[in-house]
Amino acid sequence: MSACAYARIEMVNLRKYDLNLLVVLDALLDEASVTRAGKRIHLSQSATSAALERLRAMFGDPLLVRVEGGMELTLFAQELRAPLKHLLVSISDTVKRPGGFDPATSSISFRAGMTDYLGLILLPRLHARLAAEAPQIKLDVVPVSQDRLIAMIERDQVDVAVAVSPADRPHVLHKTLLQETFSFVCHRDHPAALLPLDLETLLRFPHVNVVAHGDAGSAADLVFSRLGAVRNVRVSMPYFAAAIALLKGSDLVAILPSRLARSQAGIHNLSVRDMPVDVPGYSLTLCWHLRTDNHPAHAWFRQLLADTARD
Repeated sequence: MSACAYARIEMVNLRKYDLNLLVVLDALLDEASVTRAGKRIHLSQSATSAALERLRAMFGDPLLVRVEGGMELTLFAQELRAPLKHLLVSISDTVKRPGGFDPATSSISFRAGMTDYLGLILLPRLHARLAAEAPQIKLDVVPVSQDRLIAMIERDQVDVAVAVSPADRPHVLHKTLLQETFSFVCHRDHPAALLPLDLETLLRFPHVNVVAHGDAGSAADLVFSRLGAVRNVRVSMPYFAAAIALLKGSDLVAILPSRLARSQAGIHNLSVRDMPVDVPGYSLTLCWHLRTDNHPAHAWFRQLLADTARD
């Protein structure tokens, strides 16, 4: 495209630039005929002629001139043809929804914020499904805390995160991933594993307490408080895996999420028993930002997380 053509375009007031006129111009430059261009884009001859007049005023060039036997493009119009087609393709690619995502061949990366709870119960199965269905996709597991999780989503530090009772924020979307309850857990060699499990037994031994899921972990203590009882919490920490490791060879017991406890019972030789008092469970919620809501790759990954959790 010549410097002259660029100079003429630069003079156009872009605030008055009508994208529909560019579509008409593309047809006019291809057809060199008002009638044929109108038929191609489903406009009447009068509407196409009116659009041509506006284009002439916009570019300061006749664009199409009458010659014997029809019309032909001016030199400026000829110079416009190739860059105009490139521009229209670029605009179309920009405004249309992303498509064509194929997990089997994609090499996209996902950043998932989660505590070690999901790392223990979900990550092995999630990795197995990724390896089978999407072997080139990369997963970056980012440690999160309940108080920073939503902020990390808003700041685009993670693509998805799993929270307990997430705060409502503009543009952050939620979907329940799974429901959890609580169980009394100790090592099978612990004296408590052989005793009838009542409130007295539960409170007799020192506890390791995990605070990774925020207020959900204090649900048992609220119940005990109403009953006039208090646990002896000797160790408090944000890691489920470390708490389970502490149960072996110590006098510690724990109140842990039931799914997690059952998943680790065989590996760590744990005794997992129903609570002797009714302790409310809680939901783990998958959270993501509106910016990725309609993206097919991110939608696929969120569904994969949900399916893995459900299974």
